[in-house]
Amino acid sequence: MTVRACDVLIIGGGIAGISVASELAGAGVDVVLVDGLSLGEGSSGKNAGGVRQQFSEETNIRAGIDSLKRIDGFRQETGIDIAFRKVGYLFLAATPEQGAILERAVRLQNRFGIRTRMVAPGEMDAIVPGMRTDDVLIGSFGPDDGYIDPKKLIHAFARLAREKGAEIVERCPVTSIRIAGNRIVEVVAGARRFAPAAVVNAAGVWAPRIARMIGADLPITSRRSNLWVARPADINPGEWIPQVIDVETRVFFHSEIGGDGSLVFGVGGAELVPDDPNIPCNWDKLPDGLKRLGNRMPRFAGAEITRGWAGLVEATPDDNPIVGWTFLDNFYTNAGFSGHGMGVAPGLAVQVAKELRGIATDYSLEAFRFERLEKDLVKGEDLFGVSVNAKAAGI
Repeated sequence: MTVRACDVLIIGGGIAGISVASELAGAGVDVVLVDGLSLGEGSSGKNAGGVRQQFSEETNIRAGIDSLKRIDGFRQETGIDIAFRKVGYLFLAATPEQGAILERAVRLQNRFGIRTRMVAPGEMDAIVPGMRTDDVLIGSFGPDDGYIDPKKLIHAFARLAREKGAEIVERCPVTSIRIAGNRIVEVVAGARRFAPAAVVNAAGVWAPRIARMIGADLPITSRRSNLWVARPADINPGEWIPQVIDVETRVFFHSEIGGDGSLVFGVGGAELVPDDPNIPCNWDKLPDGLKRLGNRMPRFAGAEITRGWAGLVEATPDDNPIVGWTFLDNFYTNAGFSGHGMGVAPGLAVQVAKELRGIATDYSLEAFRFERLEKDLVKGEDLFGVSVNAKAAGI
């Protein structure tokens, strides 16, 4: 079996891995990416596609800014349509405590030039017509945020990476990693053998599996996210409803990407499940989810459910990713995005690619280092995280 030497071997073809592959290839790095599935079949291709700058943690905000700039200009820059719907992101708060979290986050976002603002219930009908707001205290709205087709974004980055010289190998799961001293010297994936100068673990919910191959452990858990498409009787084709997140009831929704008047919706939660890429939708959760949607959007109370699916969220204890050199001299982790990967990873890829090339980053990534989890150094991401908010809710 021939051994393929390369500068960087990336394990994982979701948004975290494929965006870094594109950045590295563009810098002339000999990069190979391997994925155990076909591109878009994993978690990154099965999410709701929300992209936002509205975070409460500074590093997420800065990465979100860079991600939105890239996504907003993607079609003009590359000619590739990723179906970006720039129609905004609205958070709803029902209590003073929730409102205070939004206000603190908006102040921080505004410091970085983001156009988010606090909105009163009376202003919300112009943003989301027909939404019930009598139990809403206040909200925050980011007009430049929105949502994309996640599979289109993944395949767009893959196309760019290949055009720049990256090798992408699909259906090629990693089966073993050989270490000499404190370095990885060989990775076996599928029927291939690789001798990389550096390895990037961007395997998402499967990142702990990869870490265990080098005798290490990553505190990333696999959690199911159920999504459904609801089609009301009185459809409004061409209507674009922003991404709405109800902090109190945890229901979230936005217009279906095709613009046929349907809504994609789900309910935030923390259901621990095996890291099975074919995890089925939990249809037992639908009645409660539809009730929550109908409570917020009465027009959808009796909507037809046209389809449903599930994806996996890679959650860390504080809802921030793990990014940086970990465990070995040439082993880099870029995983644990806790449901925020589409909105954070594309921008963060620029900084990850710089670190892999030994170049100083544009801003500190200390908030994302593995060591902060061991020392409990970083406050968790407050805005609709998975693990932190599940603990607060007693889930």
